Amino acid sequence: MRIGKIEKNSQEEIRITLQKYKGTDVVDIRTYWQNDVEVWLPTKKGISLTHHVIKEVIKLLQQANEMMEEKRS
Repeated sequence: MRIGKIEKNSQEEIRITLQKYKGTDVVDIRTYWQNDVEVWLPTKKGISLTHHVIKEVIKLLQQANEMMEEKRS
């Protein structure tokens, strides 16, 4: 199930989906690219995270975002 997408550049986007992998629910974050006939294809650039791990990743991303905001001030 697609959750959303973020445009990376004119020919790439990052898609976030919920999937099952070997019976386990995972959040898949993957880069897709657009080929010459405008079909979006997945790349190997991505990561799949379980519920437990994604909570930790979110905490670390929030910390990184706060640090970046502090540097801009």
